[in-house]
Amino acid sequence: MYLELAASQVERWMLNPYMYGLVALLLCLSMIRRVEPLNSSYWTATFQDYLYGVLYAVLYFPLIAICLEFATSALNRVAPELTVSSLEQLPSWAKLLVLILFDDFLSYWSHRLRHVVRPLWHFHAVHNSQENLNPFTTKKFHPFENFFHKVVFLLIPMTMLGLSFEGFYIYLVLDAAWDYFIHSNIKINLGPLERLIVTPQYHRIHHSRLPEHVDRNFSDRLVLWDQVFGTAHFERDSFPPTGVPGYLPSKQNSKRFLANHLYDLRYPFTMNLRDFREWLSKQTRTTDV
Repeated sequence: MYLELAASQVERWMLNPYMYGLVALLLCLSMIRRVEPLNSSYWTATFQDYLYGVLYAVLYFPLIAICLEFATSALNRVAPELTVSSLEQLPSWAKLLVLILFDDFLSYWSHRLRHVVRPLWHFHAVHNSQENLNPFTTKKFHPFENFFHKVVFLLIPMTMLGLSFEGFYIYLVLDAAWDYFIHSNIKINLGPLERLIVTPQYHRIHHSRLPEHVDRNFSDRLVLWDQVFGTAHFERDSFPPTGVPGYLPSKQNSKRFLANHLYDLRYPFTMNLRDFREWLSKQTRTTDV
């Protein structure tokens, strides 16, 4: 199943004209209703985030898919009862609806955990470090975080709901399109819908570097989960600066993708090692006292 998804990444993402058409449309909207100026830094960030998508398609997701295949086989042997058999009789559209609600709920908690659990946050900071949000920012993730999220986003729902590759692919296409939209650099007014679904402005607050926006707006699709669990923050006309304070600015090597990418790969391990050393130092001082 996952190997089939991995094999389709190049064809259905990198070589997909509809994906490029959607991104082109969003970039055109950015020129008309932009939040940030479309200067050289913005276009460099967009291109580098696209390269993240290329690496993900040709290298990282195939490796993740192999791990998910082994995990699925192990789960089926150890806990075959995980599949919700009562859903097997549902029509495909009903399964898709259940998947959207169930997976959006899981995505909310996956996202929230990656912010509040400090070791996980250092991996997620790679994504949130982008100071020039663009449609391809949805591809800028550390591969280890990608694996963690895919366990929640793919392994759990596909194992429990027993969806076919074809049924799940429809959902993946819709989900990817929405990810491009909410990471776009556009001001758009959806009226009353803004209280129901995640918009670029709502998600920008989540990416904000301002203290008052920390750990807010975790929802990916439906605002419902933020409202239920008390993390919703509505500021309709707020378009704050984005990024992670203290993260090395990518502008220092704006045209050196490999240098930036290697820094992103090392960053969470460096930060977690620093945290461990600080914790160890505190334990030592406590023992000495």
